[in-house]
Amino acid sequence: MSFNASNVLKRVVKYSALLYVAAAAQSVFAAEGYATRYWDGCKPHCAWYENADGNPVKTCNVDNEVNPLDTAYDYIASSCDGGDAYTPWNMAPQEISDTLSYGYAAVSAEGVSCGTCYKITFSGTGRYNDYDSGSMAIEGKEMIVMATNIGYDVGGEQFDLLIPGGGVGAFDAASTQWGTDDLGAQYGGFLTECQATYGYDDTDSLKSCVQNKCESVFSQDGMEDLKSGCDWFVDWFEIADNPEFEYEEVSCPSELISIAYDVDYVSDSDTDEDSDNDSDSDTDTDTDTDTDTDTDTDTDNDSDSDSDTDTTAGDCSFSYAVESSWNSGYIGSVTVTNNGDSAISSWTSNVTYSDGTEIVNSWNSELSGSAPSYTATNPSWSSYLSAGSSYSWGLQASFTSSYTLPSVTGSCE
Repeated sequence: MSFNASNVLKRVVKYSALLYVAAAAQSVFAAEGYATRYWDGCKPHCAWYENADGNPVKTCNVDNEVNPLDTAYDYIASSCDGGDAYTPWNMAPQEISDTLSYGYAAVSAEGVSCGTCYKITFSGTGRYNDYDSGSMAIEGKEMIVMATNIGYDVGGEQFDLLIPGGGVGAFDAASTQWGTDDLGAQYGGFLTECQATYGYDDTDSLKSCVQNKCESVFSQDGMEDLKSGCDWFVDWFEIADNPEFEYEEVSCPSELISIAYDVDYVSDSDTDEDSDNDSDSDTDTDTDTDTDTDTDTDTDNDSDSDSDTDTTAGDCSFSYAVESSWNSGYIGSVTVTNNGDSAISSWTSNVTYSDGTEIVNSWNSELSGSAPSYTATNPSWSSYLSAGSSYSWGLQASFTSSYTLPSVTGSCE
């Protein structure tokens, strides 16, 4: 990719049982675009101080070790220029649910700020093939991606998704860091190389071919993030080839921020910058009973606010937070905290909405119920919660025009 100056998204950091960081980007438009793919391994454009308005993203060295904060950014040259600053491997895309994933992208060099996040909804067609089977298979799926790189060869409506095995494009540090020249086609990577053998219509053979490349290239110990991201391209993304989508700007989920940024640095440099930004306000209501009488509302759809509702039941407390939002929905989480002196073996949380909000997806819990009331219990594989520790389950909510935070109750034993 090529490099140019841009501005970073301001953000405020909140610490609670889990680190919660919400960016202040507000949903302002919906537009059409399409996705390409790459992984060149270079130091991202947004890892330079001057490009990122003082909030650079992380880099790693050739061994995938995060570069020290005091030297990582302007003092280490890009790996594509002979330096030791590479793209960290944990920036590979990750599945959140069957219909939602997070990731990072290179965007056009014009008009986009580092750290801006977008929700993209796939339309079911390919940019160059309306009937691309992969693009059809992911129709309706959504991604939230953060802009961490730019390219002069990336068009204004193009998002170049950071996918291991997606092709190195104009620059190549991946071969050095991964220790192989088996990178697939320069543009398009593993899939494009497999298409040269199997054509464009034999989906099963193409998937098998790409999967074999994932297993072959990312077989070394320590490459689990790269292997997972490559598998994601086959399994969740259905090897979609340049799929089209609609997109809109949204606030950034804490997961994307914590991976991309040094949290201590972001906290030190940004905490005082947004004091006049109402969308980062923190408004909580706490109760010490089993009934949550919270009246914290969001009538102006100020959906980037760091607002949550809390309740305490026995030794456990339950907190609901909105992490990322757009004009018709948001990503939220419910955090269960064991405040007692001994471990608990099970928990139940109850979420009740008063405004017609519905939960359309959830993860990391066993969810039952329907609007307005839902019950989530601990998953079978994660029932134990030690004293002083916390556990969060996630959800994707849908609303009509604005939302009111729900009441949250629960129990544990």
